[in-house]
Amino acid sequence: MISIRLSEEEYDGLCRLSAATGAHSLSDLARNAMRLFLSLTVHERLLTDPTGVVQAQMDILNRRIDELRSQLQSPERPTTQ
Repeated sequence: MISIRLSEEEYDGLCRLSAATGAHSLSDLARNAMRLFLSLTVHERLLTDPTGVVQAQMDILNRRIDELRSQLQSPERPTTQ
């Protein structure tokens, strides 16, 4: 069982959405929404959440910066021939 707080506007919106989609109850609507959310792949979630895309790109850039910083701090010694 999950319990969440909603504003009156959010609750009213869910009630209207439930009626419009033919859900038997708010629980059915919430359950179906959670199933859909859980079935999405990480990539699909990123596409539906623009801030997630930006955050993922920032994480990649930060990792690359760390790699470059590490290489600059301890450069590999050139091999002698």
